[in-house]
Amino acid sequence: ALIRVGKAQPIEIVFEPGQIFRRGDYNPYLYLLQSMLNVLSQTAPTIDSPPQTGMIDEKTAEALAAFQILAGLPPTGELDRLTWKYLVYHFTQEASRISGYSKL
Repeated sequence: ALIRVGKAQPIEIVFEPGQIFRRGDYNPYLYLLQSMLNVLSQTAPTIDSPPQTGMIDEKTAEALAAFQILAGLPPTGELDRLTWKYLVYHFTQEASRISGYSKL
């Protein structure tokens, strides 16, 4: 019953200490990364929408590096814990704005 009336559970990517997703890495969670970059690309013209591959391919690395520049992070094109935190924050803000949903 709590599933039906409770708050939605967040999805968190589990990073091991020092874990970094680099070009060529595959992980099912990377589909989330690519979806988030697709949403951000709608209002950030420097971010190109990457394909949904589940891996850090060339297009995803380029989109990720473009996001990192906008966030004031080093543009490595790699996904680490800090980049993920910035990405989640900016995605949440943009998705809330687009959908008209806001936290009360």
